[in-house]
Amino acid sequence: MKCKICKKENQAGALFINTATSKSDYVCLSCQLEQEMANVTDLRNIDKQIKDLEGAVEQLKYVVEQTGSMKNDFPPELMAFSPLSLYKTAEVSLAKLKARRMELLLSKDATFRLKYELKKALEKEDFKKAAQLQRQLQQEE
Repeated sequence: MKCKICKKENQAGALFINTATSKSDYVCLSCQLEQEMANVTDLRNIDKQIKDLEGAVEQLKYVVEQTGSMKNDFPPELMAFSPLSLYKTAEVSLAKLKARRMELLLSKDATFRLKYELKKALEKEDFKKAAQLQRQLQQEE
């Protein structure tokens, strides 16, 4: 199937059916994610999505390592859902989410960004970085 937005064929995606008109549209996962990301403005939400997707990427990586690429084992229309293609789609989506997070952070002031980075450093128990960020934050305020 061909994605309604990017026009690429044989991509993992979803079929949307308008029940009033019975008209259907196919949209690939990449285009779906881009549409969703454009509306995301909450950093907590995007951080959760990144964490979830990082877990999925790790699981897909394991599956790909166990199964190989599976190229030429199935017809092209089914290859959109091979472990390798899903892994690649997940990696691209993860990169796009991280880029969106960066866009959101850059739209905020320096104090907000420092507080955000401080929170992340404390969550990772990187106390050396947290202390450095705390000093920078005190200088900002």
